[in-house]
Amino acid sequence: MDDSQVKFISKKMSYALRHNPDKYGIRLDEEGFTDLRKFLRRDSYPAILQIDAAAAHAAGIRFYIGNDTVWLSDPIPPEYIKILV
Repeated sequence: MDDSQVKFISKKMSYALRHNPDKYGIRLDEEGFTDLRKFLRRDSYPAILQIDAAAAHAAGIRFYIGNDTVWLSDPIPPEYIKILV
């Protein structure tokens, strides 16, 4: 997967989860959580991404507390994203 594909997936996931879950058939609970496995099944090419948050933060990417277990961020450049699956 090249950088443009990683960037596309990152933006698509962020948009779907943050701004328009209903459009993608994602149900969030009262705290804003969803089962990630259900979200990934909606795509023909699911991926699990690992973010080098320390390096991204050091480079000036801002992170925000979403709740006790979820963090939000400004757009993350591909060099801080590793595809695990």
